[in-house]
Amino acid sequence: MKELTATKPLIQDLIRRWENLLADNRHSPEIEYRLYKMILHLHPLADRIYMKTVHARELILQCIAKTDTLRQELRRKGPSRFVYLTDIERTFEIILKKTYEFRVKAG
Repeated sequence: MKELTATKPLIQDLIRRWENLLADNRHSPEIEYRLYKMILHLHPLADRIYMKTVHARELILQCIAKTDTLRQELRRKGPSRFVYLTDIERTFEIILKKTYEFRVKAG
């Protein structure tokens, strides 16, 4: 059970990575807005029961890996930075959807 409850530090790490990207202040306003929006939605989810599942942990790890890829692309000012950001958002939307479904099924 210890392995399943270790998702909260991963969520905090992901939020910290997104906040560090925002702190750079070198990005377009659209990128900053989209990152900020995900941060606001992720904070209340950290204590949800779904976040303690293996599937949620895998999705969070995917978001972390994709965030690292986005950071590299932003440093290079590459043309596909919006593609990477959209990919993170899609994974994040799966987390939101699964959290809601899990809550509905449990409630």
